[in-house]
Amino acid sequence: MKIDTHILFSRLLQLLFHPFAVVCYAAIVAIECNMMTPFYVPSPIKNLLIQLFVWILCIFPMLSILILKRRNVISSYTLLSVSELNPVIGINSFFFLVTAGVLHTIEAPFVLYIIPLLALLTFLFYYMVNLKLRLNIYIVSLSALLGYFIHSSIEYNYNLLTAIIATILIIGIVNYSFIEDEVISLKESLTSMAAGLFISLSSLFLMS
Repeated sequence: MKIDTHILFSRLLQLLFHPFAVVCYAAIVAIECNMMTPFYVPSPIKNLLIQLFVWILCIFPMLSILILKRRNVISSYTLLSVSELNPVIGINSFFFLVTAGVLHTIEAPFVLYIIPLLALLTFLFYYMVNLKLRLNIYIVSLSALLGYFIHSSIEYNYNLLTAIIATILIIGIVNYSFIEDEVISLKESLTSMAAGLFISLSSLFLMS
């Protein structure tokens, strides 16, 4: 049986840039680019922080979705109805709050502490707005990541030009793939990008 390489590429994009993975990318860039200065953070602590994000904000949430799918609580991994979003949002809000609580307890810098809170706000915003508009959570989360990098570079004078350009390119590639596969329309794509940027930038400027 011949496998469509375009379909494989699309599935790979969905895996690499899943909203849970995007949250981890924000944390990894913040940690590895020394965005936590003037705090000195030893390499072992950096590794522990990255593992914290990967496990609590990526692996555990994905496992929870697998369990929900196996128990037929949700019918699809990506195309969720409004009622199916309720348990997914509820469970992942718990993971976001746990991560924020841990970071608050260890007195992590704001630039790192804000990541799970921003992710939580993005998911809740997506849930509420998606009742009226058809948004794509992948594009929303990637656009929120772009907003986080833009805000951090301006507010804290970090050189995140590489991260910003890379994120813009990724958004373009994911958009092109989704539009080609007719997963979303151009209008829905633009709306999703605007929504992600709006929620991230407005939330960050209000909380900073």
